[in-house]
Amino acid sequence: MIKLKWLRKILGYNLFHYTESTRVESNEDDYIFEKKMKQKAQNCIINIENRIKITKYENKICIIQFLFVTLRQILDDVVMVADFSVENYYSIRSQQVLSFVPTTDKVLSEEYTVEVKPGVRLLKMGIIYGANASGKTKVLNAFETFVHTLLHYPQSKTEQIDVVPFLLDDHSKNEPTRMQMNFYLEGEKYNLNLLFNSERIIEEKLMVYSSVRPSMLYERKYIPETDSTQVEFGKNLGLSRRDQEFVAGNTLNNCSVIAAFGKSNVVSTRLNTVYTWIDSNFSEVLRPSIDLSFFLHKELKNDKDGKLKQFIIQFLQKSDFNINEFHLSSDASSIIFSHETLNGIGTLPEELESHGTLRFMGIAAIMKYLVQDNQFIIIDEIETSLHYELLSYFLRVYLANYTGTSQLLIATHDINLLNEDFVRRDTIWFTDKNEDAETELVRLSNLGLHKNISPYNAYCQGKLVKLPFTGAIYLDEST
Repeated sequence: MIKLKWLRKILGYNLFHYTESTRVESNEDDYIFEKKMKQKAQNCIINIENRIKITKYENKICIIQFLFVTLRQILDDVVMVADFSVENYYSIRSQQVLSFVPTTDKVLSEEYTVEVKPGVRLLKMGIIYGANASGKTKVLNAFETFVHTLLHYPQSKTEQIDVVPFLLDDHSKNEPTRMQMNFYLEGEKYNLNLLFNSERIIEEKLMVYSSVRPSMLYERKYIPETDSTQVEFGKNLGLSRRDQEFVAGNTLNNCSVIAAFGKSNVVSTRLNTVYTWIDSNFSEVLRPSIDLSFFLHKELKNDKDGKLKQFIIQFLQKSDFNINEFHLSSDASSIIFSHETLNGIGTLPEELESHGTLRFMGIAAIMKYLVQDNQFIIIDEIETSLHYELLSYFLRVYLANYTGTSQLLIATHDINLLNEDFVRRDTIWFTDKNEDAETELVRLSNLGLHKNISPYNAYCQGKLVKLPFTGAIYLDEST
């Protein structure tokens, strides 16, 4: 077994160089920066030491590789969703699981996957297809409901939770909804589980896999006899008895422990890391009805160094838009565009630009966060107002320029992606309704389609999921 003293020397050397390189990019006060980095370094050393103690390595080369991969994961805040499951939510009755765990297929593995811990890789992207009313949007909304329920602190005990069960059978409509997520945070696997209805959270549990055996960080249960919530905290969480009582006291029946922790003045623990990740890395579903102009105005106002603007201009030009410059009007109420023509430079106000141009600019701003930050972004009907070539270009740019640990989940009707060689089959999912009108989610890679058979052709022939049956084109004149 390697000596921890030797381990600390290696860690100290690499942490020093990491903090020095990070300092250049940081605008924080030196004292605040050093305090933050010392805490991060100490957490990193403890984290790796604990893993070394429970892992048997006979080979020093093996342990060095393990050390540097783990060090990179912790210092670079490698955070990714492994899978998400939902049960008894709107059109979803039985448990449906959306997974970002790749298959054994090695095609485009480097482009599509990220190592979150030694030997574990996760996908950067998921694509959901489905006919109208098949439930694909409900799958996306389930993510949003899960995050909102975790973060929202209710104004009162009687505030309703925005959730609806499956209503098309007598049993399900009286049962609670269950959602859970497995994710990797700083090289460790977490499981977060919620059981709730519109009135209260019945069960909530957070587990961490620091070793093969999971350990509980907290667990809460609803006690019907007293109409109250009981919260139990694990020993590994590091909360004092006083802080435990404080968080538990803030945990109303209709409030998650995560949200109660966010409202409590207690010491920083693993819960702080989990809360911060959920709060800063998830946003609402970007629906076709959302006007991205407001988002774009806001981001451009905050773009003090002009890097976002430069990124968007470059992205637009590479996408064959003849826009060579744009700026906010003096009152910041509109964007003025400069177009290069044979007659010189002409300008147009935002209201005269096409909806597709404005939407693509908003998506370009989103792209910057995808490739440079650690975001989980969900876009419904991403093809809205976009030509297919722009959609394809957007996805290829994302995969080629990815530097963080972001993940992209999209729903689309554009089946042309099924005919592309750059799309891995384990990223594609289909929603379909069965005879009981419940949504089922199935992965393309699980449908047994031979690698030489085109998914596009198989889909068009109805071999993957049922296609909409449109019937005769002539209407009955008597109606």
